[in-house]
Amino acid sequence: MSALTSAARPEEVLAEAVGDAVQALGGQPRRAGAADVPNAPGLYAIWADGAVTEQLGIGQDGRAAPIYIGKAERSLRERDLRAHFGVDDANVRSGSSTLRRSLSALLADELALRPVPRGKIAGDASKGFSLHPEDERRLSAWMQDRLELTTWALPTALGIRLGDVESRVIRHWDPPLNIVHALTPRTALRAARAALRSRAHATIP
Repeated sequence: MSALTSAARPEEVLAEAVGDAVQALGGQPRRAGAADVPNAPGLYAIWADGAVTEQLGIGQDGRAAPIYIGKAERSLRERDLRAHFGVDDANVRSGSSTLRRSLSALLADELALRPVPRGKIAGDASKGFSLHPEDERRLSAWMQDRLELTTWALPTALGIRLGDVESRVIRHWDPPLNIVHALTPRTALRAARAALRSRAHATIP
């Protein structure tokens, strides 16, 4: 980020941070497991080629744009590589990852994914769903093989909220797997997630 004067207004600092984030996240994607993923707060973008977006049913008409934008409040390395992609045999649970739940919903039939409820009370769908452990590993393998990512580390001492940068970057690209802050409806994605959640909670006695 270029140096801003001490008199710069907060909205100017935020606007410049958003511009820097868009530029960084629009750079060359890399496979999960890359050693240069920062161990710092910031934003990440998930990328997929045309074959994958077609497989997911979220084709973007040839647009060069990420399919998901997210934030890591503490560590991009932990959030991206371990919590989302499950690298280094991390014990991931889709119940704590919006990205994984969306991918699970879109790939449930193709990958034979079996949802399990996070709640223990019948009908308590508010707690969402995860997957059987072996299915979590299968989803992680699919993600590591087919998806790539870019990152942007939040510069220190800017005095801005990471969430404010994230919301503006999401509106810049409107990635098809983002629901919050999306500019366009996510009717099909919401329905797919709801269907898998219902399947999970139907297993509660």
